[in-house]
Amino acid sequence: MIEISQIRLPVDHNDETLQKGLLRKLRTSADQLRDWKIHRRAIDARKHEDGGIRLIYTIHADAGDQEAQIIAAAKSPDVRVAKQAVFIPPEAAAKNVTRPVIIGAGPCGYFSALILARAGLQPIILERGKAAGPRARDVTSFWRGESDVNTESNVQF
Repeated sequence: MIEISQIRLPVDHNDETLQKGLLRKLRTSADQLRDWKIHRRAIDARKHEDGGIRLIYTIHADAGDQEAQIIAAAKSPDVRVAKQAVFIPPEAAAKNVTRPVIIGAGPCGYFSALILARAGLQPIILERGKAAGPRARDVTSFWRGESDVNTESNVQF
């Protein structure tokens, strides 16, 4: 897999313009690539000569057994072999340790619990407040000025 970064395009571009930018960076033709996909997209809102906002893409492209030749031909630090990062959770050192406690069942709490559970540690999740539906009604009521803040059911937990 080839990683191509710093493809800068105006916000109103189309897919064809993106592919042309990709092929220009690679110095190759479309028939050399099996497939490509957007890996990252960022916004550059700094002031430019034309005053326009830009999108900056990082693309991952598959060129089969031609990848090394395409990377060499591109002669650019923006074209390189893509690093495939895979997170492997560590195994617990001992299974008979005290179970970890996670405070909060938001996205971070659930992700932490998942990683700890995969490591065999059987985490305990503690959450305060009402369930999601009733809590959403309490928060909406407060934001609309219809009620006082409910100290046991709000956005803080």
